[in-house]
Amino acid sequence: RSNLGLAAQIARYGYILKERTFLTHAAMGASGGFCMFAYLGGSSPVFIQGFGMSPSGFALVFGLCACGLVIGSQINARLIPRLGLSFMLRTICRVSLASTTTLAVLAFSGVRSLPLIVAPLVLALTCQGFSNSNCSVGALSKHAAHAGSASALMGLGQFSLGATSGLLVGFLTDGTPRGMAFLMMCGSLGAVIADLLRPKA
Repeated sequence: RSNLGLAAQIARYGYILKERTFLTHAAMGASGGFCMFAYLGGSSPVFIQGFGMSPSGFALVFGLCACGLVIGSQINARLIPRLGLSFMLRTICRVSLASTTTLAVLAFSGVRSLPLIVAPLVLALTCQGFSNSNCSVGALSKHAAHAGSASALMGLGQFSLGATSGLLVGFLTDGTPRGMAFLMMCGSLGAVIADLLRPKA
C-alpha cells in the first residue's frame, strides 16, 4: 500500500495512460464492455416486445447467454497455458466480430427466426467470457507495482463506454434486434482495431 497525494496520483495515471500495452488492452476491454451493455440494455425489448416472449421465456434466453459467458471463461483458463494470451485475444476478438456482424446482418435483413438471432448472440457472449479476464491480464502486465491505479483506469473506461452503450441502445430500441446488434458489432469492431494496435508479444 502506498499513500499518494492528488498530484502524485494524477501523475501516476498519466504514466499509465502513456503506456501502449495498457492502452490497447484496456481499449479492448472497454470495447467488450460496450458490446456487453448493448446486449444487457437491448435484449429484453428485442425478445419480449419484438418476439413476443414471456418474461420466463426471455429468462431462458438470458440464462443461455450467461451460460455461454461462464463456459467461455472456463475454457479460456484451460487454453491460455497452451496457446498464450496474445493468440487468444487476437482470435477471440475476431470471432466476436464475426458473430456480431452476422447478428447485425440478420437483424437488418428482417429475419424473424428466434434460433437464428439467439445463436450468434450466445456466441458473442461466450467470446466475452474469453476476453474479459485476458484484457485485464494484458493491461496490468506491466503495472504490477501500481495495479490498483491501472485497474481503476481500466474500470473507468469499461463502465464509461458501457454506460454510453446502454444509453444509445435505449434510443435505438424499436422492437427489433437492429439497435442492439449494431451497437454490439461496433463494440466488437473497436476491440479488433485495438488489437491491431496492440504490441505483439
